[in-house]
Order: sequence, then structure tokens, then C-alpha cells
Amino acid sequence: MKFVVLIMLGLPFQIIASPPLESFLLNKENSSELGFTYTVSNEKHAKMIELQGPSEINNGCKPIASGNFVLNENGDEISGIVVKVDSVKDPNSFGFVSHHSQNILVVFIDYICPEGRKSESRRYEISTN
Repeated sequence: MKFVVLIMLGLPFQIIASPPLESFLLNKENSSELGFTYTVSNEKHAKMIELQGPSEINNGCKPIASGNFVLNENGDEISGIVVKVDSVKDPNSFGFVSHHSQNILVVFIDYICPEGRKSESRRYEISTN
């Protein structure tokens, strides 16, 4: 038990206290209205998604992380990666999945809103589904 408490002391308070972000599914219509652009392309052996987001959304919400994950045909997550966004000016993310599988690729950018508006924070995502 002491070990768990010591580990938790090393974590930032925001990580411990923050609820999961609500997901917002992007599509052709709403993505451009919100300032996102994306491309879905078919490469030789894989389908690829590239997602670019605005430097700010919803009056002050800034990008904090981006990534992708792969779901199997049952909707179970089988792999994923989340990285800190280095450039607030040009947040982007990409991922790819094989044409020869039934897996679903989801690419996302997380936006965190200022104090007092944390509940407006969102994960904006696009998928191959």
C-alpha cells in the first residue's frame, strides 16, 4: 500500500483528478467548421489517417495530447499510443492499419480547456469505421 501511495505522489494532480475526456467524432461536415482537416488515404498495404487540428478551439481550449489506437472487430483495443503535443501551433496525429485486417483505426487530438471550463475538454477523433 505504501508503494502505491508513493507512486501516486509522483503523478501530477491533474492526471489523478481529471475525468476521462468526452469523445467527439469528426466527419466531413463538422471537421471544417471546427478547424480540423484530415485525409484518409490508401497506401500499398495499409489505410492511413492524418489529422490536423487548430491551435485553439472553443475559446481557449489548447491541444495537450494526440495519438491513435486500433480496435479489433469486437471493438476491443489491441494497441494504442498517446503522445504529448509539442507544437500548440500545429497539432497533428496520424496512424495506419493493414488492409488485410478487420481492425478499426482511430486517430485523435485531445484539447484541454482552462480552469472553470474543464468539463468542456474533448477528444476529437476520426476513424476508418
